[in-house]
Formats: sequence, C-alpha cells, structure tokens
Amino acid sequence: MCVGYIMSFRWKIFFIVLAFSLVPVGVVSLVNHSITESAGELISTGAANAMEDVVRNDLIQMVSNLATGINKQKQTLLFTVGVLADETQRALTEPPARVLEPIYSTQEFGNPGAAPDDATEDPVYSPPQQETTAVSRQHPVMFYADKRPMKQADGSYPADVRGLSATASLMRRILKTFPHTVFRVYITLENGLHCSLPGHAAYPEGYDPRERPWYRRAVTTGTLVWTLPLQDVATNRMIVTASAPIRDVSGRIIGVAALDVLDTVAMGGREITDRWGSSARAFLVYPMQNPVTGAMDLQVAASQPPMKRDSVFQDDASQEDNGVLHPWLPGLKPDDKARLLDRLDDDRPGAMEVLYDSDENLLAYASSDSISFLLLVPQSVYMSLPNEVHEAVTDVTRLNILVSGAAMALILIAVLLLVYFGARRYTVHFLQIADAARRLGEGDFSVRLNMHLKDERDLIVGALNEMGPKLQDHMHLRHTLAVAEEVQRNLLPGTPPRLEHFDIQGASLYCDETGGDYYDFVPVTHDGLSTMAVIVGDVSGHGVPSALLMATARALLRCLCAVPCQDMSMAQRVGLANRLLCDDVAGTGRFMTLFLLELDDANNTMRWVRGGHDPALLYHPASETLEYLYGDGVVLGVISDFQYTEHEARLDEPGDLLVLGTDGIWEARNANGDMYGKDRFEATVRANAHLDANGIFDAVITDLETFAAGTPFEDDVTLVVIKRR
Repeated sequence: MCVGYIMSFRWKIFFIVLAFSLVPVGVVSLVNHSITESAGELISTGAANAMEDVVRNDLIQMVSNLATGINKQKQTLLFTVGVLADETQRALTEPPARVLEPIYSTQEFGNPGAAPDDATEDPVYSPPQQETTAVSRQHPVMFYADKRPMKQADGSYPADVRGLSATASLMRRILKTFPHTVFRVYITLENGLHCSLPGHAAYPEGYDPRERPWYRRAVTTGTLVWTLPLQDVATNRMIVTASAPIRDVSGRIIGVAALDVLDTVAMGGREITDRWGSSARAFLVYPMQNPVTGAMDLQVAASQPPMKRDSVFQDDASQEDNGVLHPWLPGLKPDDKARLLDRLDDDRPGAMEVLYDSDENLLAYASSDSISFLLLVPQSVYMSLPNEVHEAVTDVTRLNILVSGAAMALILIAVLLLVYFGARRYTVHFLQIADAARRLGEGDFSVRLNMHLKDERDLIVGALNEMGPKLQDHMHLRHTLAVAEEVQRNLLPGTPPRLEHFDIQGASLYCDETGGDYYDFVPVTHDGLSTMAVIVGDVSGHGVPSALLMATARALLRCLCAVPCQDMSMAQRVGLANRLLCDDVAGTGRFMTLFLLELDDANNTMRWVRGGHDPALLYHPASETLEYLYGDGVVLGVISDFQYTEHEARLDEPGDLLVLGTDGIWEARNANGDMYGKDRFEATVRANAHLDANGIFDAVITDLETFAAGTPFEDDVTLVVIKRR
C-alpha cells in the first residue's frame, strides 16, 4: 500500500495565503507607486507656490508694519518735543532765582578734571574711526554760539541760563523714556544759547545751531516739524530730527527745542537683516521731479545699509531743504521705477518683481504721509524656502514610494509569518501602543514610541508621538492664559482712591480669562489743580485681542492724563488718545467706547467726556430724581480727527450717587433669554442708595448674579460707584 505525502495544515494555510496575497500586493504596489508619484508632484508644486505666496505676503506685512511704525514714532516724538518746548517756555518765563544743578560748558567737558563725574567715553556718540568722546547722560552741556561767558560780571548766571537749567530733568526723562529711540535732545535760543543732552564737547569750531535746517524750519513754519536725515555735526552719523518752536508769552518765537533719532533706528534697526539677511536693502524715499530727466523720480532720504552721501558742510543753497544731498534711487530700470511710482500713488501696500542691479528682486512697498518705505529682497533669498519645500516634498514622495513598496513586502511577509507563527507576535506592538497611551493618559507627556512597523500602525504611532507635545502645548497655553489673566488684573486698580468728599468702589468681571472692559482711577494735574479721573471703557469683543487693545488704550489714557499740560483739556486728551488708537486699530474693525469723568474734590465739581459709551447714571436720593450724563462723542478708534466735548456739573448734595457701567450689566441674560435691562438696574440702585459705595456695588452685582441664576455671562461686566459724602 502506497501512502502519499500529507501536507500539514500550517503549510496549507501558508500556501493558500501566499497565493491570494501575491497578486493583490503586486497590483496595489504598482497603483500606489503611480498615485504617490503623481500626488507627490502635485503636492510639491502646490506647496512651493503656497510658500511663495506666504513669503510675498510676509514681505508686504513687514514693510506695512515698518511704515506704520515710522509714522507712530514720528507722532510720538513730535508730541514729546512739543511738551519740551512748552516746558522751556514756562522755565524762561519764570526762571528760578538760581541754577538748580551745576552748569557745564564745552570747555569743562573737554577738561577731564572739570567734567561731570558720570562723563564716560561712549563709541555711540563718537565719529567713526576716531577717538571716543566722553559724554554725560545726567548733565547737559551749555554754551553761547558767539562764545560769550556763561556767567555775568558779578559771577551769577543770566536768566536764560537759569531757565534752561530748569529743563534738564525733563530732558533726562525723555532719554530714559525712549532709551533705544532718542539719540540726543537739545534746546537753542535766538540769542545763541544752546543746551544739549547727553552733554559733550565734540562740537566743530564755529558751530552755530541757529544755522542748522531743523532750527530754520521750525522758526520759518512756526510749528512742529520733522526734518529728513541730515548729518550730526558731532558724530557724522545720519539723523532725523523732530523740532518745535519755543514762544514767549506774547507768542514771539524765541528758540527751538529738538530731539534726534538715528536713521538706522527710524528704519527698524536690525529687524530687516535679521529676517532677510545682509543682501536685503531698505529705502525711505519720497517723489521728486528729476531736473536732469524732467520726469518724476524717487529720492532716497535714508537707506539700510547706508548709502554714501555728500558732505553737509556746503553752501545751503545747493542742498535740499534738510541740508543733505539726497541721491536718486539707484539700480531700478526706468520701466520698473515708473510702475513703482504709479503704485505708490495708489497709497496701498503691495509687492512687485523688479530687476535691481540686473538681479531679480521682490520689491515690497508701503506709504505713510508723503514718504514711502521700500524693501528689496533678492529672488535667491525669498525663493530659497519655496524651492527647499519643493525639493523636500519631492524627496519625501520618493522616499514614500520606496517605503510603501517595502511596506507591501513586509506586510506580505508579516501575514505569512503571522499565519505560520501565530497571532501573538503580531499583537505585541499593539500592547506597546496601549501601554504608551496609558502613560500619556497618566500625564507622562515625554512618552515616545520608537518603532517603525511599515504599515497602518505607523499612523497610530505617529499620532501618539505627536499627541504628547500637543497636549503639553495645550497645558502650556492654559498656563499662559492664566498668566495673561493675572497680568491684566494687575493693570486694573488694586484699591479705589480715597477722596475727602467722594466714596468710590469699582471692579471688572471678565467672561473669559481676559477681556476688553476697562476702568481706572488716574490722578490729574489740570490748570494747577489736582483732580481724579475716573475712566470706564469697553473694547469691542472680548478675550485676548480685546485685552491687548484694552492695555494699549490704558497706557495711552494714563500717559495723557499724567502729562502736566495746563493748555490741554480732558476733551483734547481724549481726542489725542483717539488719534493714536485709530493708528493701532486701522483696518481691524475694532473700537473702544469710553466715559471719562474728572472729579474735583476741592470744588465738588465734575467734568466728563463721553466717547460712544453708555451715559453715567446720576441719582439724587433727596429728591428721588434720576438723570443720565449725556454728551456728544463717537467711539475711539473710528474717526481720528473727531473733536470731543467736555461737560461740567456740580455735586453739592451729600448722598448724590454716580454709577458708571458697561453694557455687560444690562444686556446680561438668564436661562430663558430674558435681558437684565436698565429698568431693573435703576431700581436696584434706587433701593440701595442709602448704602455706601461698596454696599451699592455689592447689591448690584448680587442682584445681577441672582437674575442670571448660574447662566454664564456672555460679555464682560464693569461697574464703578461714586457717592458724595
């Protein structure tokens, strides 16, 4: 009897699986190769094009931000030099009986034994490749242009010297407030007396500041002026100058106050080269008719890296108005320059491809007032990233084809081995993945799986490996928001001010971690009197964007309220804050409502300015009458030149009650969708008017929370209560 060969069951399964696996695996490998190759080319091309658009938009955004920053810097410095001119007028009108601090002339600065103790050598204030100059940041230098003695025959200082010595503290504050912006601050009077900080002795022989363009322009125009780059006489550096005329009590111009900014600082410092490398070039240009060609051209006021310039010590009749021969913009073909001039007339930022010195460049542009900012980046720089993306995606596609092919083979082998050796060895990786997921759930964000299975399990491994950092970032974000909430709450007043005739209480409740509601108490010096400004504002929206805008508005309002300027009313201060805020929120659609109330504790009067905010509620318990403090005024951040109106009233009756709030109070809703409303708000105020300010505040908030019955507030809530003692 012949017994045939009997194949084991394991081998039967093996060959059956092998037969049914080879054909589909081969087909799938071919299809995958074709699809992956096509998809890879499509993705790499699309990614490169997308990156090119990103780089282009990044350039446009950067040049727009720099142009906007230059304009903001200009307005801030012009305002600052105006304050210095006003302070100088007051000091010269009523000079002190004696000098308030030591007076140092150029001769004393040039003598190490007589110079101020803090005078040290500083390369920043020294001409390039020359000996360093000793400067003092605490003591200004003072001299007459005609070299007359600083002291009179009797040994005393004349009134103009004593007056300028009184401005030294303000000059130091300006340098301290703008440490990286203001290069030098100085004052020149019509009699030739000059005072400058930092103090130094590096003035050229025969120097007369009254002959400088910044002085002549301020005297000629009689207003604040911004002089385009000229050469600093002491350091030979290029500077831009903000100057303001100084007038006596009759209005006659008796001198000029000014401050300098290095042209490299005005153009954004190292931000351009740090972002785009040393081959990038930036220009500040303005349109002007070229006398040679007769056509409109562009003159370069400043550049980075700097361009060579002619000396400023020539006959001023041959110079431009700012004292410097500004070169024409070089390197561009006439056609490209004509296209650029047309686009600059459109006054919108943008970008265009041009040939600059025969090399392909991307030119981004943006205009601010009459000057434009240009940024040229070679194609080799701005296209490097898109090209790298294209090559990287192509390499990844090729690698994916190889890996997918190998994965198909490994899958086939794995299936056969799984059948041959059993399923247990196949599941060991899932056990490792499950263990990693468990550790991740327990808070171990450092867990990583170092395994490459060449199949769909790699997706699970990759997702799990990405999950840890993402969860960690999420926890970090929550912590950051908590810190932001703490920072914003620190911006709000810690305790209400204590006044003799007014009892005050206020607070803000945010519906998110951060919000856009704002209230503040700011001491104000106004017309020689000390008053208290109570400010309530509401930025559109809520959350982090509104909180950032709120912080900006707070800084503006506190700064403007704190400036001791007797010629500026509260309405004018609000108007200036509105203009600055309009620059910040232009094009964003965001705005801020404002109610600014100024309490005069000594005279029991109040003045208010309303900027689109709900009017304050005024309740007289004695007569049980209620009224609102209305007033014209649009929201801040919309109309930059709006003229706000100031109103005034008295608070003579003890018990009179002022309540300021935001719409988050009366627009709060309960679970049924009912609105809290102003009627209930007014009723609560009436019912608790006999309490002190803190009691009335608690009563309103308690009634609001009772009405909401646990329903979360959809908007921020701010309430300030002021009661006449």
